[in-house]
Amino acid sequence: MTVICPSFTHASTSDMSIKSSDIRFSNDTFVAGETVRIYIRVRNLGDTDISGYIGFYSGSELINSSQVVTLVADGAYEEVWVDYTIPHSPSFNIRALVKGTSPQDTNSSNDEILTPLYSIIVDDDGDGVDDETDNCLNVSNTSQTDTDGDGAGDACDSDDDNDRLSDSVEDELGTDPIDSDTDNDGYSDADDKYPLDSSKHEEVVVLDLIPVLVQEVIPELFNDDQDSGNGADQIEEESELQAQDQDLESQTALERSSGSVLHVSPNASFVYTRENWKTYAFQSLAHLSTYSVLSWDFSDGSLSSLESVSHEFPSYGTYQVTLRLTDEQGVIHEDIQELTISFFHLSNPFVQIILGLLMVLLIVSIFTTVRTRVGKEAGNKEEIRNEVMEVKAVKKIKSVAKKKTKTKK
Repeated sequence: MTVICPSFTHASTSDMSIKSSDIRFSNDTFVAGETVRIYIRVRNLGDTDISGYIGFYSGSELINSSQVVTLVADGAYEEVWVDYTIPHSPSFNIRALVKGTSPQDTNSSNDEILTPLYSIIVDDDGDGVDDETDNCLNVSNTSQTDTDGDGAGDACDSDDDNDRLSDSVEDELGTDPIDSDTDNDGYSDADDKYPLDSSKHEEVVVLDLIPVLVQEVIPELFNDDQDSGNGADQIEEESELQAQDQDLESQTALERSSGSVLHVSPNASFVYTRENWKTYAFQSLAHLSTYSVLSWDFSDGSLSSLESVSHEFPSYGTYQVTLRLTDEQGVIHEDIQELTISFFHLSNPFVQIILGLLMVLLIVSIFTTVRTRVGKEAGNKEEIRNEVMEVKAVKKIKSVAKKKTKTKK
C-alpha cells in the first residue's frame, strides 16, 4: 500500500530594513552653507538575498540617492551615504526611504524613517560662532576679542582701543593699537604730541586749518618770490590767535610742494598737488575732533589712513580719489576728486620708447639720405669723367685722321 504524504512549500522573504537609530552625520554641528555626509546602516532581515538603495529627502525634496548595495540573507549591516548642504533655515530633518529593491521588498513597515529636527547655526564668516552672538559678522573672529568693549570685535574694529586713532594709523605711528595711552603718561595717544615719550606731556592742539590754510599757506605755495619772513610772520600771528604759536607749515606735508599748483577738492575737504607724472600729494583739511576714522581710497587698490599722504598711481588713466571721514555717530562723509594722468609724458616709459624709435628712424633716414646723395654725386663724377674720356678719344681719332690725309697728299 502506498502512503502519500502532503508536502509543504516554505515561502521565501526579502526584507531590506532601516532604523532611525542607525542614521548619523559626519559633523555634529550643522552650519548653514556647509556640506555634511549623511550615513545610514541597512540590513536584510529576510532569507533571500536582496539589492536596493536608499533615497534621502529633506522635506519632500530629494537630496540624492545612495549607491546600490546587495545584502545577503540575514547578513551583517552595510552602510550607505549621500552628501548634503545645510540650508539657511532655523532647522531641518531627514527622511530616508528604501527604494529599488530586487526582488521586491516583502515588508514595507521598516522601509522609511524620519529623523528629529536639528538646529542650524548661521555663521557667514565661518569662524564657528553663530551670527546671533558674533561680534564680527563678516570677518572671522573665533576668539571674539573686543578690547575696548564697544561691541565690535578686534578683527573688524578699526580702532581697537577706542582712542580715536585707527589701528592703521597707530601702526604707522608706532603706538599700541590696543592701548589708548602707549607711554602711560596720562594722555591719550590721540591727544599726546609725543605718544611714545612719557617724559614729554605736550597735548596736541586742534586748529581750524581750513581758513588759515586758504588764507596763508596756499598763497605761500604759489609765491616763491614773496618775502618768506612776511609769510612766516602772518602764519605765526594767525597761529597765535588759534593755538599759541602752533606752526602750521609743520602740520602739512604739502610744504614740500611749494611752487606747485595746489588744487582744492570739490567739497573743500582736502587739497592736493602734483609732484611728478603720476605722483600726487594729498592733505586732509578736516579737524581731528570731527571724525573718528579717516581713510583715502585711490581707486587703484591702494588705501591710506594718514592725514597727509603722497601716492604714486600705477599708470596713466583716470582715477577717483576719495576721502572718507566717519564721525562718532558712524555717519560717513565723502569727498571725491577725479584725476586724469596723461599717457603723453616724458616720464612714461612707453613714450620714451616711442621717442627712441622715432629718433632711430630719423637717424636712419638721415643716413640713407646722405648715402644716397654721396652715391649720386659719385655717379655724377664718374659720368663726367666718362664724357671727358669720350671727348679726348674723339679728338685723338680726328687728329690721326688728319695726319693720314696729309700723308696721302
